[in-house]
Amino acid sequence: MLASALLSTWATSAFGDDSPRPRAVCGTSAARMMPAFANATTGILDRPDSTDVVDHDTLPVRVHHSGDDAIAAAVIAELSRAWQTQVDDAGFPPPLPDDVGFDGGNDDNGGDADLDIYLAPLPAGVGALTVSGADVDDAADRDRRPTFIVIDPRQSSDVVAAAVHHELNHALQFAIDATESIMIFEATAVAFEVRGRPDVTSWQDAVPVFQRQPQAPLYADGFAFAPFSSEDDLRLEYGAALLPLYLDDTYGSGDGASLAALWLEASSTEVDWIAAMASTTGATYAEILVDFTVWRALAPPLSVPAEGPAAYALGSGSGLQGQRFTLETLSGVLRDQGQRAGPFIGGCHISSATAGAEPAPLFVHAESVAGRDLDAFVVVVGGGAFDVVPAAVRSVRGATVDVDVVVDAGDDVIVAICDGGVVSATDDVTPSPIRLALGRSAFVGEGEGEGEGEGEGDDDDDDDDGAIDCGCSCGQAPSSPAGSGAAEKNPGDPRTMRQGMMIAGLLVGFFGFVVRGVRHRRRQRLYAPKKTAR
Repeated sequence: MLASALLSTWATSAFGDDSPRPRAVCGTSAARMMPAFANATTGILDRPDSTDVVDHDTLPVRVHHSGDDAIAAAVIAELSRAWQTQVDDAGFPPPLPDDVGFDGGNDDNGGDADLDIYLAPLPAGVGALTVSGADVDDAADRDRRPTFIVIDPRQSSDVVAAAVHHELNHALQFAIDATESIMIFEATAVAFEVRGRPDVTSWQDAVPVFQRQPQAPLYADGFAFAPFSSEDDLRLEYGAALLPLYLDDTYGSGDGASLAALWLEASSTEVDWIAAMASTTGATYAEILVDFTVWRALAPPLSVPAEGPAAYALGSGSGLQGQRFTLETLSGVLRDQGQRAGPFIGGCHISSATAGAEPAPLFVHAESVAGRDLDAFVVVVGGGAFDVVPAAVRSVRGATVDVDVVVDAGDDVIVAICDGGVVSATDDVTPSPIRLALGRSAFVGEGEGEGEGEGEGDDDDDDDDGAIDCGCSCGQAPSSPAGSGAAEKNPGDPRTMRQGMMIAGLLVGFFGFVVRGVRHRRRQRLYAPKKTAR
């Protein structure tokens, strides 16, 4: 049997324990890379045993459980809401029956025309997962797979409810196209958590991870961008739910239909989800990148009514992050920017400042080292309003770009230099080096010296020299939640949790490996290679 899993991790509180627990460390990327080892050691891809079943009155859904009648009933009720949101309202086709595509076919423990949902304990750090079988579409350019879902019932009711929405979306995704990237799989599933259960806000824990990597292209997932991020940035694709939420709010009607349309378009021959995003919105990737960068910059406390992700009540640590500079001491020296600051192809270099007691002029000059097209723009926020300079942002485009603005006293200013080249969701994450000058007067030449107060380091290592890891919204020290030192000695931080989970996982894995041996060697990677390159 060709089996695959998309691990979606949640808070791992004990059943009946109402004390707050942090969300578990993301296991999606690890499961994609090592599913055979994961299942050989834990059996995580097997159908769990159960003693009882509950069928939905009208939908093709069956919940398997072992005495958890109340939880099973709650899952059935939540599934009705999730189905209404994603299938009836948004327009996703229903999941495929799982009576084919799995070894054993129809058996006593599932594998029939219904979507099977199992309420069963999962290994530490994993709260829910969707397991897919083999490709059942005869078309050479399609990869559509049946699925079943496992949810650990030993979690809070809110977490279980959100998991139903999240995992149903994975089942629907597999039924359309199993070859899309981790980024769009997880970002869309989290977006439908928000659409289905806006009262459950734990998804926002991953937003700062996404917001501190604006230099990455929108298609990068945590593993793809790991060399330029910290360990907990493996959850990058979860915080990237901001992107499908933006697309649905800006180009759709807010009911998720635009996201279903994107997935259906992406399943077409020769189209990946980045190309589908352009064709379903009518905007180019560069146009979306510019507009989305402004939108995500307006996270609290910079957000203003009707602009940016204010509707999602994001916390103070969710501001778009980049390098900080001081307006009053800019020298205008043209300097090479290191890879840490970016941009990469399809990403943005972000820098920011806050004006002092007097208005301050700001002149921005940027050059692409490779002669690629850049989009340069400035966002000024203050006094309950914002302005984008110039008004026609996309006209400031070219291998060399210049923008100028006066920043009023006390206002925040965000400078974005974006690589606006053509990209594909299958592209590698590749640097697009730039040279940047920030000054108090127009750029007149290369100049000499290092400049003062710009905060634009040209070092290319992974420490924080030359860059303050602080959001545009902040005046926080690096030890604040938005800073690089927030995780030290904090047991709820994902990096601290990762260390504990790694130790626990090794112990569980060793025990499981002895018990289960090589029974599941045939398990292969999560996504089989595409039948033909699209």
